[in-house]
Amino acid sequence: MAKKLILILARENTQELISKQNLHLVNDKPLLYYILKNCLEYKKADIYVSTDSEMIKTITTFYGCNFIDRPKRLTKNDTSVFSIVHNALLKLKTKGLNYDSCFVISPNYPLFKKKTIESFFSNLSNNVKSIVGYEEFKINENFVNISSNQKNLNKLLKINKKIVKLHQIFSFDCDFLLKEKKIQQNFGISIPKSNLINLEDYHSFSSLEKILSRKKILVRVDGSKLLGLGHIFNILTILNRLRQFDILIVMHNKRKMGFQKIKEYNFELNFFSNSSEFKKILNKYQPDIVFNDILNTEISYMKQLKNSGCFVVNFEDLGKGNSLADLVFNPIYYGKSKKNHYYGNSFACVRDEFRFLPPHNLRKKVSHIVISFGGTDPTNKTYDILKILLKYPYYSIKFTVILGFGYNFSKKLFSLINEMKKNGYNIDVVERSDYLANQFRNADFAITSNGRTVFELASLNVPCISIPVNSRESKHSFITKEKIGYQINSKLAQQFPIIFEKMLDYNNRKEFDRKLKKLKILNGLDRVIKIILKSHKLYNYNQLKIQNK
Repeated sequence: MAKKLILILARENTQELISKQNLHLVNDKPLLYYILKNCLEYKKADIYVSTDSEMIKTITTFYGCNFIDRPKRLTKNDTSVFSIVHNALLKLKTKGLNYDSCFVISPNYPLFKKKTIESFFSNLSNNVKSIVGYEEFKINENFVNISSNQKNLNKLLKINKKIVKLHQIFSFDCDFLLKEKKIQQNFGISIPKSNLINLEDYHSFSSLEKILSRKKILVRVDGSKLLGLGHIFNILTILNRLRQFDILIVMHNKRKMGFQKIKEYNFELNFFSNSSEFKKILNKYQPDIVFNDILNTEISYMKQLKNSGCFVVNFEDLGKGNSLADLVFNPIYYGKSKKNHYYGNSFACVRDEFRFLPPHNLRKKVSHIVISFGGTDPTNKTYDILKILLKYPYYSIKFTVILGFGYNFSKKLFSLINEMKKNGYNIDVVERSDYLANQFRNADFAITSNGRTVFELASLNVPCISIPVNSRESKHSFITKEKIGYQINSKLAQQFPIIFEKMLDYNNRKEFDRKLKKLKILNGLDRVIKIILKSHKLYNYNQLKIQNK
């Protein structure tokens, strides 16, 4: 097997603005510690530190690495990297240590990842004898020519330029360097932004401390025709308030509907096919916190998470596994509260788009109704409702039908809508839209599924007729408990016309409006975030006390 060497360049006095930067404390550890730690995680190379500092030698040895004495003549600001590396390789040779390839870095890169180190070694070949690391930038410049006669803009030209910044990070073939006595720079690797931080002053060290202190959250979430996309939007809403953490979202390959939406939010995303693959992801990522928005959890799954030492937070979980969770939020259910289990609409997490606009204003006469059955509408309730409405002459009301990303009955539905339009109905269709707040707030009431959409409507003071699309939704009691609309659980064809007429009555909607204004649904998200952060802090404190006993 080819022998690999990682050489860390760490002299005592650096030319950076901070004196003895390599020894500067970051979260109570010297800056040097972090690159040593990351290189040790690579496990496929010997690690040596080239230094002239006795303190750096001591620290290097303490953390399980080796050092090479660097002569004073190679510690000046204008000393070339090649000279330092060449000297180190020759000293190792005198000890009988010969290496095939070498990776060179300094403590200025405390965020450098094991995966990136591997790329510097793996891209060396018979044709590529040395590699330099670079940081990629893209500059967009807009040039505008203005006509002197017309005094207006007559041409807009956009020029894209790509520039790079070279870093003193290299890998190379050792025999090639010793023979050619140079480090070529004709092949490079783009270093991920997550591996870089510019340590130029004391403020940047403060930023580094915050980055290194970030907790890691692993998020398990599913989306499918049966489950819908409510779980996806719920978890994204929560994660947008936790950007200070490192976040990895994990989805099952057969339940990954809505994954494009996760990518739009720029979260890291992995897929798995079975429990063995998930366990590998869990062990590799080693999260501090795990979020589950996958409906009911099993005891075996929860034991796996707890055995890994994670703080576990579950959403909408009535399964047997919820007893092992550190926190459970069931906003859509009402039940007996117990320790760390939170029920009811006070813990609903409404999407950000419903926070931008003022709430709905009550009108005496109904002029606009929204029909929305979530991202998938698996039982095609949208069609069923329109089929019933076709029997009644509601020509003066505008109906807006909202179809989600997973709706699969378009052909049948549009045939019915075309028939209704010919009969004089006013119907608009909105397809695959994320931004529904304005549609909702302009409606006098909504006809909807009995999932998380009812909270979004409530946040805008819009009453609704809720119709469960599955047995699970029939257990959701928010609408009936708070008396802010009507819920139809059975006999849709018989019940809907009666309920619809009741909702047209101004006095009924006025009463619903009064009760909706008291709910303050938008406060739920902040409440959930505060509970999570406070509970996790207490959890860490308790764990520390146990370990110290």
